[in-house]
Amino acid sequence: MALSIESSARAGGPAVQNQISMLLSQIRGLRKQLTALRKQLEKATDPNEQKMLMKQIMDLQRLIEMQEQQIANIQQEELRKQKLREKVNDTKAA
Repeated sequence: MALSIESSARAGGPAVQNQISMLLSQIRGLRKQLTALRKQLEKATDPNEQKMLMKQIMDLQRLIEMQEQQIANIQQEELRKQKLREKVNDTKAA
C-alpha cells in the first residue's frame, strides 16, 4: 500500500497532520533499511546469514504495512469525524 505525503497529510487538523507526517517519515526510513538489507541479501553467500536477512526483511515489511494501516485508520477516523460534523451542521441549519 503506497501512500503519498500530500494526500495523507491533508486529512484532519494539525495534530493529525503531524502524526501522519511522522509515520510517513518513519516509513521512508524503514524503506531505506529494507533496500540496504535486500542488497546485503544479494551479496550474502552463507545460508544462515541469508536466513537472518530474510527474517529481518519480512519483519521490516510487516512493520511498514502496520504503519501504513495506521495512517489509513487515522484517515478513516478523520473522515468519519468530518461527516459527523457536517451532519450536525446540516441538522443545525435545518
